[in-house]
Amino acid sequence: MHLPDDEGLNYFREIGISKGEKLIVNDLCYYDERIKGVFTVDDAEEFMMNFREMYGEQFFCGDIMIFDIKEKKIWFYHHSGRFGVT
Repeated sequence: MHLPDDEGLNYFREIGISKGEKLIVNDLCYYDERIKGVFTVDDAEEFMMNFREMYGEQFFCGDIMIFDIKEKKIWFYHHSGRFGVT
């Protein structure tokens, strides 16, 4: 399920994504050679909103996992449209 990036970002805000360094993995890194593996970012919201401009692809177009090592949290988006945090 493709989700407009601003709508997906709002869901992440609702489930409490925090500021600070995050490791981000999305499905595109598995089949698009321009997008290599894991992104380390200081502002996940800014990264998500600028993703289309940087890579020409929608950010919320497959599975996404966002890791915060310090807070010991994982946020996820499943391609079926489900969001969550552990």
